[in-house]
Amino acid sequence: MSDSFVGCISDVTFNGKIINFAQLTDAPRAIIGRCTDVSLSGFNVPEFNNTMKPKPPLRDEIDMSMQAPIQQTTSSTLAPDEITTKPSAPVGLCALSVIPQIDTDVNKNSGFRFGNQVGSRFEYDSTMIKTKNDRNEISLDIKTSSTDGVIFFAYQSEGTDFMAVYLNEGKVNYQLSCNSIPMTIKAQLPVNDRNWHSINWIRSNTNAELFVDNIPVGSSLISDCKNMNSIYYLGGVHPTAYQKVIEYIGMNETFIGCLRNFKVNSKDVGSPSRKHGVTKCSEKVEEGAFFHGNGGYIRLLEKFVVGKEFEISMNIKPRSVNGILMSAQSSKKNLLMLKMINGTISFSVNTGKGQISASFTPASPYYLCDGMWHTIKAAKHKNIVRLGVDNMFTTPDQYGKVGTTNNTLTESLYLGGNPIFNNRQVNGYLGCIQNVEIVNVNIHDKIIFKKFPTQIVHGNVTLSVCPTI
Repeated sequence: MSDSFVGCISDVTFNGKIINFAQLTDAPRAIIGRCTDVSLSGFNVPEFNNTMKPKPPLRDEIDMSMQAPIQQTTSSTLAPDEITTKPSAPVGLCALSVIPQIDTDVNKNSGFRFGNQVGSRFEYDSTMIKTKNDRNEISLDIKTSSTDGVIFFAYQSEGTDFMAVYLNEGKVNYQLSCNSIPMTIKAQLPVNDRNWHSINWIRSNTNAELFVDNIPVGSSLISDCKNMNSIYYLGGVHPTAYQKVIEYIGMNETFIGCLRNFKVNSKDVGSPSRKHGVTKCSEKVEEGAFFHGNGGYIRLLEKFVVGKEFEISMNIKPRSVNGILMSAQSSKKNLLMLKMINGTISFSVNTGKGQISASFTPASPYYLCDGMWHTIKAAKHKNIVRLGVDNMFTTPDQYGKVGTTNNTLTESLYLGGNPIFNNRQVNGYLGCIQNVEIVNVNIHDKIIFKKFPTQIVHGNVTLSVCPTI
């Protein structure tokens, strides 16, 4: 068998038609867009550079920077982790494996990560023991960047006695009610700095105390407090207890972060009686939502107006060349669809007067799954849509008719999938998404998702972090 050709080929025509190499979906062991003197062995996907100019701007071109001074509604103030990147993948492969690798550095001191799923928690059958003066000390270590979340909760099924330790604005709160008489001890310094901190809280039949990093925070006299023979919840609570938590402490956010060394009276309580949505606490993670590629999705907004003007931005790190990134869909048609097929990003909008669309085809279908973060920006402006990948913007594929842009339709907006769309080729996005921004230009409103609402998630989606291995 003869050897493959080594060299450069350009300006190919077939039956008088010029072949556009940039639209190829399969080009193994070939670099599209430029020639190179480097050996083909182990070469990387070429990066786009500033010589790739977009087509001239259209009339009524929209500003894709999304930096206009507008009011902001922010769903979270979490600062993103430092992003680490990996070299580009060889042609024909994505850099990261379909199934995240096991972190071999995890050990018994690593702790457990909470907040991965809706209702993430450990449950322990009552571990309080009878002691002199009914004195019990509970302790654990915490590491998080979140501002709010339930760390520990227990309550009597009959009556109003309860014990809760939780984060509020990054500070530890210890709240206790004995014989319907409540008390609260609040720490003054935050602990949500991504470092380990120890928390100890003590309760006897006459006194309550709180320590953070072995430093006394405060104490309070209480009235004849007896042992609570109830389930102890760690990191979150069972759905049947949601209303109780809200009633007692005014919030019910699942803790997002890591916990370890859960002890009662200095003794390790061991494995939980039941657990849900908890994994070992690996350090090889970064912030975002991880979609496992089997149909899971997040409903970002219950009602999203597909109207005259809007802008969308997100960072993605896919592990596949196919998948729905964002969609709004009725039972009859796609109102908004941002998806990736064979590495090509396409964006389309249809409000009832015909589809308008734009697409971006990189030199290699594996350009976006090279193990690095990529920024996607999509916008609708009057009767056109615009699409940009890593600040390289395309012109529309299809235009709308002038004067037919005022239709507005309202549907739920989904991230990473869609409950209606059943085409398996593109339904299950596989990889990480972070820093989603949605701008409604008409009313000057921007929503920023640094973390994602846990109550509107379907399927296999890891909410708090994405693996980097």
